[in-house]
Amino acid sequence: MARTLTALLVIAALASPAHADDPVGTEAAKVEVGQTARVALGGLPTKVFRCDDVDVVKAEIVVDGGRGYLALSGLKVGSTLCSVTSVADLRRLFRVTVVRPAPPPDAGVDGGS
Repeated sequence: MARTLTALLVIAALASPAHADDPVGTEAAKVEVGQTARVALGGLPTKVFRCDDVDVVKAEIVVDGGRGYLALSGLKVGSTLCSVTSVADLRRLFRVTVVRPAPPPDAGVDGGS
């Protein structure tokens, strides 16, 4: 059964770059391959969004309950920068890291009985 899992993004503090070469203020986001994570974009509509490496992550703007989100779907292990610019020209930059999915729990373990 195929399904898309939605995970919450863990956003790092704005004070430190997400990657050594990233501009100050870059936010860190992490998602597993095959999962989709969302980050809230605030109240302003988005006019431009893009990711440097579209082979690593697919980005799209979604609206849910009247709120806008950047949906990040992990395609393959890697890292890329994604930026979002609002209609008021406010820009947010994300270092998106896509990791391998966690291994499933061992279905053969029954608790020792």
